[in-house]
Amino acid sequence: MLRRAWITGSVLVLTCGAGLGAAASCASQVDGTGGAGGVTTSSSSSGGQGGAGGGAGGLGGAGGTGGHAPACTPSPDAWFAVNEFWFGDTDWNGTSSSSAWQLFGRDVDGVTTQNDLTGHCQLYAGTPAAAANDAPGGIDNSWGRNLVPIMVGLNPAFGATINGSVGAGEFTLLVRLQGLGAAATQASVPGLAYGGGTLGHAATFDGQDCWPVNDGTLTDPLDLDTSTLSFPDGALAADVWTSDLAVTISLTVPNAGFDFPMKIHQAKLAFTLDADHQGATHGILSGVLDVNEFLAAMQAVAGSIDPSLCAGATWDSLANQMKQAADILVDGTQDPAVACNGISIGLGFSLARDGLGAIVEEPTPSPSPCP
Repeated sequence: MLRRAWITGSVLVLTCGAGLGAAASCASQVDGTGGAGGVTTSSSSSGGQGGAGGGAGGLGGAGGTGGHAPACTPSPDAWFAVNEFWFGDTDWNGTSSSSAWQLFGRDVDGVTTQNDLTGHCQLYAGTPAAAANDAPGGIDNSWGRNLVPIMVGLNPAFGATINGSVGAGEFTLLVRLQGLGAAATQASVPGLAYGGGTLGHAATFDGQDCWPVNDGTLTDPLDLDTSTLSFPDGALAADVWTSDLAVTISLTVPNAGFDFPMKIHQAKLAFTLDADHQGATHGILSGVLDVNEFLAAMQAVAGSIDPSLCAGATWDSLANQMKQAADILVDGTQDPAVACNGISIGLGFSLARDGLGAIVEEPTPSPSPCP
């Protein structure tokens, strides 16, 4: 399960008398002797401050040399961090469009639906057939078609707020490619994904960030090879990385001070690497949301804003709209004898080359404010 980590990079703080300095050493108390250089254990790329000069009673010595942040953990593999998400309200250029949702997702169920529900799961009562229509090519993305407009209606800065948290170093999705070479086509490039822990400072996305790995993504909290999000069949063709293996990915994103979990079942990743393999564009994260899981998450978010929204007419109306977005079964199939219990979803993303930080402890999830 993919969850956001709240462990920040630690900063060594030393005191001298009543003084307190982050990432800086105390001045020497011996006359004429310079203070030691500052140190830091932060994952920040900025160094510590120099130490102060010697004490009174003689000529003070020169300040010590500032410390510097340690390098990222060495790794033979290529590490990347998501630096931006697209949710379906804008196209790849950031232009608002009611049809932008068609750019994101994949044909999850192998069925193309266009106002014909033959062979389709049963829609929620009152749902128009058009609500289940696929994008061209059979792309399934009811999230983008039906739910994102609701999100944007509640918060016009919906996507910008989440991407702001990514830029602030609060959370991300990390992707590790094993054996990635310079060639544009490679038959085997296994991939793994991880929840990115809190970076502790604003992200630079210049390859110098040392994003921590959330141990909630690992079956063995000390072994990076035990990611629950493993894509051993990953391959590269004309710089497009894909994998046919579906997994369950949980993104936990900040929303008005409350963690909002999005569990995506039958999830797959695909993205286009830059020619120099230092980043990637047109990434697609696609799969299926469980209706009940999504409703519970949304109810908690609503309740965190106003406890009265945990129940009542306003919540019932909102929940009804979300139920009408159900267009698929959670296992990614269709069955006309069964009520739809899943919502197809497609998200866009881009990647930047990243450095590997420490493995950090998974945080305690935010408790739901709703009974």
